[in-house]
Amino acid sequence: MNPYSVLGVASDASEEDIKKAYRRKAMQWHPDRNADPQAVRRMQRINEAYRRLCERVDVMADDAEADRLHAVRPEEI
Repeated sequence: MNPYSVLGVASDASEEDIKKAYRRKAMQWHPDRNADPQAVRRMQRINEAYRRLCERVDVMADDAEADRLHAVRPEEI
């Protein structure tokens, strides 16, 4: 499963764009709003895609913070 395609966003989408896409899809496919027999399964996929993308954003933020903390300054050489 490609979480970007499930939410309908580009692979370089911002965190805000991912959140908006998730909300849009959730409103469309939530079983309380959609009587389609596939609504539950689609909502599960949407939730999983959003969870995966949120984890990626968190990891990237953690990596950036670690890089910042461990950067060697010229005066330290």
